[in-house]
Amino acid sequence: MRLRSADGQVRRGFGRRPDFPPAWLDVTAPAYTCLSVPDGTKGYLWINGHLLGRYWSVGPQRTLYVPRPLLRAGRNEVVVLDLDAAELSTVDLHTAPHLG
Repeated sequence: MRLRSADGQVRRGFGRRPDFPPAWLDVTAPAYTCLSVPDGTKGYLWINGHLLGRYWSVGPQRTLYVPRPLLRAGRNEVVVLDLDAAELSTVDLHTAPHLG
C-alpha cells in the first residue's frame, strides 16, 4: 500500500505503524460545527486526537458533527484516513449538518 504525505513523498508499507500526516485547521473562536470530506470516498476523521466518526460518499449523512469542546483557539490537528486512498485536498466546515 502507498500513502502520499502532505510533503508529496510516497510512503510504502505500514511497517509497525501507519503514517497519516495531519492537516491543520486554524480556529479563532471555537464553536459547534460540522465537517465534510468532499473528495473522500470512505474513511475516518479525527480532530485533535478524537475520532469524529466514519464518512462514506454514498451516505446516509454528508457531514460529521464537531462538538465545540474538541476545538481550541488556534491550531487544530485534522487527520483523515481514506480507506480507498482517495487524493484528499480539503475538509469543509459547515454551520449546519447535511444529513442527506
